[in-house]
Amino acid sequence: MLGSAALAFAISVAMIPTLGLDLIPSLAQGRFEMTVKEPPGTALIDTDKLVAELQAKNANDPNIALILLVLGALGIYAEFSSPGLIFPGVAGAILVLLGLSALSMLPINWLGAALLILAFTFFVLEAKFTSHGILAAGGAVAMILGSVMLIDSPVPEMRIHLSTAVSLAIPFAAITVFLLSLVVRARAGKVVTGSEGMIGQLGVAIGDLTPQGRIFVRGEYWNATATAPLKAGERVRVTAIDHLNLTVEPVENQLRG
Repeated sequence: MLGSAALAFAISVAMIPTLGLDLIPSLAQGRFEMTVKEPPGTALIDTDKLVAELQAKNANDPNIALILLVLGALGIYAEFSSPGLIFPGVAGAILVLLGLSALSMLPINWLGAALLILAFTFFVLEAKFTSHGILAAGGAVAMILGSVMLIDSPVPEMRIHLSTAVSLAIPFAAITVFLLSLVVRARAGKVVTGSEGMIGQLGVAIGDLTPQGRIFVRGEYWNATATAPLKAGERVRVTAIDHLNLTVEPVENQLRG
């Protein structure tokens, strides 16, 4: 479980250079032009202030902010699903704060934010219920739409690109569902250690149980009390444990029941 969570987070971080190739058009080389028109007679200081404000807003690339937010969410989830890794939690918290800081400077469309929350909800439900991938696909679509609609700006360069949304949504959906399924399976798995793990185990009577005696179960010898007389060599099933004494019953009884 620890290794799977760490591997998933490492893969997510390794995807950053690949995602970055789609953020900026190749012809623009990371730059775009913007024309600012002011009424005649506008003071130069006011023009400089407006240009500085536009530069500050454009410096907060929403595409980068979304990548930081998604990778941070994966890191935090990896830490919660596998406590003790430390690095994914620390790195995830830093990335989330950086992403939120960048997004806070931009106009947010709350419908887009609601779609992102809906996408996370679908991912969680996919891991808990068998939908044959329908919920995961719905989550990926909701994440793509929410990402594209997240920034409410008339300037195309200040909105999240569709290529960025698709590049993030599909891998994020796969990794999130994978991690969630590991957690659900781990919690639903049968306990195989301690006293609770002894319940239901099969063993063999070492001597006659009338009704007390000794049995051999899971590589150990135990004192046992049988619900019905048993002869040496008969197979038994553990039904209860009281300190160092087991309560057992014949396996044949359960088969008939």
